[in-house]
Amino acid sequence: LCIGQTGFSANQSLWKVASPSELSVLKDATIRTKSSLHYKLEISTFTNLLYTSPDETSSLLGTIIEVPFPDGTFKNYRIKATPIIPQALQNKYPGIKTWAGQGVEDPSSVIYLDVTLWGFHGMIFSEQGTVFIDPYNMATNEYYLVYWKSNALSSSPIAACGFDPSTTENQLNTAEIRAHVQQNGSSNNVARSAGNTLRTYSTAIACTGEY
Repeated sequence: LCIGQTGFSANQSLWKVASPSELSVLKDATIRTKSSLHYKLEISTFTNLLYTSPDETSSLLGTIIEVPFPDGTFKNYRIKATPIIPQALQNKYPGIKTWAGQGVEDPSSVIYLDVTLWGFHGMIFSEQGTVFIDPYNMATNEYYLVYWKSNALSSSPIAACGFDPSTTENQLNTAEIRAHVQQNGSSNNVARSAGNTLRTYSTAIACTGEY
């Protein structure tokens, strides 16, 4: 991990390649992949550095961090804090924090990350593909998997779509939707961008505590 603003250099990375003997103690990884790299992270120092990053509404430059890619390289991102829960809920659960950032070497790449009681999670969108960084399993917040989304294996039966496009009702609905999209898509009044105004919305999402 590299923080230019605090004097860390690339030679003092907080990410170290995990040895097979270290991983054997942890047993199986929670996430199954066709291919992945394994790292040990100095999570306490990493978390403290994340907490120094400015808020997304601040005019200050974001904190620069270095993260590993599945091809063995490291890339830098400039991040800011992006709280996604109301302040009252943040006060109740101070261990849940979120950030977002933009690539330094590749400005078209973006990263979203969080730190919870179960460790650090990162999701990176880049021209090379989507990268995930996840804790090795629930027993540790120091060891991590780094893998391409395309290399993740499903741990449950593949979901099947029950939509039947051949029925008369669905054919009529499909034609209506297509006509609506074509009509509105060709209109000059259709907004192509949300602009530079930050909008905040409230939503309720249910998921398992493990995630």
